[in-house]
Amino acid sequence: MNERERYRVPFILFLFIFLSAAEAAPMSYKLDGRVLRVDESSRMLYVEFTHPATGEVSEKVFTVPQDCGFKNVKGLGKLNAGDLVSAEYLPEGEMLKAIYIEHVPTAELAMTTPGEVAKTLFQIKSNEKKNAKDAPRGQSV
Repeated sequence: MNERERYRVPFILFLFIFLSAAEAAPMSYKLDGRVLRVDESSRMLYVEFTHPATGEVSEKVFTVPQDCGFKNVKGLGKLNAGDLVSAEYLPEGEMLKAIYIEHVPTAELAMTTPGEVAKTLFQIKSNEKKNAKDAPRGQSV
């Protein structure tokens, strides 16, 4: 057995042990919602989340560790019921652990209700029909 072959087996064992022990970084998730309440003493944040596809409303509860990052707000105690937040979190069993919370200032948002969208679409459709009636025959709008 030459020098190279002598170290091959221990090297392969080392790689196997090292690579199997290495864990992938946990995947974080992001959620946008409205603050329901804050329990500063237990460092819990309760957020109302509306699923964008189904419209289903649910309450999400986050643990907020001391090392959690914040943007546009100085800390957990400065969040109020009704505030809009965007939370980056890690699932930990049954709990959600916040790792970064951004306060979304409502003054900077352009709020549009579903009713306003429907009204605008109706006006566009009405104008298309009116223009189609007014156009000379054989011409499309």
